[in-house]
Amino acid sequence: MTEIGSKMTRRDARVRATGEVKFTEDLIVSGKLHAVLVRSPVASARIVKIDTAAAEETQGVVCVLKGKDVTDR
Repeated sequence: MTEIGSKMTRRDARVRATGEVKFTEDLIVSGKLHAVLVRSPVASARIVKIDTAAAEETQGVVCVLKGKDVTDR
């Protein structure tokens, strides 16, 4: 347990301070995909319809998933 005010040494401090640390954006992976999550701007809103046609037709889009497409939750 760590006490408030006590010194804590981070194991990754040196690589972070020197810029050596590698983040996922730094990795070059062939075929890497990016995901974008779109949420309702209205909290607790009842969503009646989601039109994903424009997203599906956008060049480079591989897959568009909606809540009903993900059944294992």
